[in-house]
Amino acid sequence: MYIVNILQVGPAIAIAFLIKLGWYIFLLGLLIFAVVNRKNRRKATAPFILFICLFAFTLYLFINSKKEAKLAMQKFLGDYKLEQLDGIKCDSCKVTLQNNYTYIIIEKRKIVGTGNWEIGEAMDIPPGWFKLDNGPGIVWEFERFISSINRRSK
Repeated sequence: MYIVNILQVGPAIAIAFLIKLGWYIFLLGLLIFAVVNRKNRRKATAPFILFICLFAFTLYLFINSKKEAKLAMQKFLGDYKLEQLDGIKCDSCKVTLQNNYTYIIIEKRKIVGTGNWEIGEAMDIPPGWFKLDNGPGIVWEFERFISSINRRSK
């Protein structure tokens, strides 16, 4: 099943990469054309203006995507019930996700561990999940439940 997923998603990832690469090469080509022909203003002005406009648009999209990522992160923050810590059932354990992409493990009101988390992105899995260091591969944010964390594994 894992190979099938790679075969299904791989071409989509490659196409997305090639589109981005093509866009950046196009922008670079406009800039190079304007710089090479800078002595002939008639030839260089339009490509340079087009480069400035498209570069500003690209910068706007980049900044907007960072804002969207911060907004997406907000829905994951908070407390999650932790069922097992280091392979031992734990009724008083919880994990708190923080806004700097770190988490803390709390057992009986004491911090017993920390780690990093990241929002999961995959083309073949619906959004709304994240991954923990030393934790399960997928944690759904709407469940507010983490099955296990093993602090000893790397």
